[in-house]
Amino acid sequence: RYDIMTVGEMNGASAEQGEDWVGERHGRLNMIFQFEHVKLWETANQQAPDAGLDLLGLKSIFTRWQTLLEGKGWNALYVENHDIPRVVSKWGDDERYQRESATAIAALYFLMQGTPFIYQGQELGMTNTHFAGLDDFNDVATKNRAADLRRQGMDEERILATLRRSSRDNSRTPMPWNDGPNGGFSAATPWFALNANYRDINVARQSGEPDSVLNFYRALIRLRKQTPALLYGRYRLLLAEHLHIYAYTRTLDDRQLLVLCNLSGEPQQVDPQSLALDSWQLRLGNYPHGGEPQTLRPYEARIYQA
Repeated sequence: RYDIMTVGEMNGASAEQGEDWVGERHGRLNMIFQFEHVKLWETANQQAPDAGLDLLGLKSIFTRWQTLLEGKGWNALYVENHDIPRVVSKWGDDERYQRESATAIAALYFLMQGTPFIYQGQELGMTNTHFAGLDDFNDVATKNRAADLRRQGMDEERILATLRRSSRDNSRTPMPWNDGPNGGFSAATPWFALNANYRDINVARQSGEPDSVLNFYRALIRLRKQTPALLYGRYRLLLAEHLHIYAYTRTLDDRQLLVLCNLSGEPQQVDPQSLALDSWQLRLGNYPHGGEPQTLRPYEARIYQA
């Protein structure tokens, strides 16, 4: 039996209190879900909707939880759930680099210490859907927010644009299994319209594409299962002040892995000397081999082993 705690947004435990709940010596819970990184996005979306990912803030939150629970408790690793929009649309680029950003985000969180969770459709890189009008939304909270924004004097087009970006209905469209009627989800009409791109983003299609988002997740799962350092190794953040690259190592005894993720749509330079990339062996990446070692292409992820 496993007992899991979800930490509420307002009155939940902080990382500093996490050990009180999941510390092995207490015998209370096995794992903890924290919402700090979700709130990070919600705050940014309200203050500056087009600002993009606050990577420095994300590094701080993930690193604090990784560090404070090391050797004491266990993290639940996730970037999507039923209450937030699709991660590739809010942290990545779902138009120019849908596959690349979905796989870079996958590598970023999946190889930390803890148990990774995959929300339905995330393993396909499912994107936010398109809502043609306010009547297309199904979520009660979204409808209530529309009413609040209307009372504040916001016009209908701005309300629609705001809700398209932030509604949790984005993550509640049916899972597309193939490009047939209703995406193979059901012979009956689903309660909610499928994402219009389901003919391109579905399980059947990605199963047959070696470089698909789905097969990259499968490769991550194999790598974790084959590599004890990715299960039990110590986490250490690198390039802490870099605005676009998330880099960290996982170390267990004499085995070490390096995770490098460019979370931007522009090439980013890394210092191969400071990271000693020449001494690392590339285990997995989301681009074909042949790139320059010191340049991470847009939303490129690489996993090295010493």
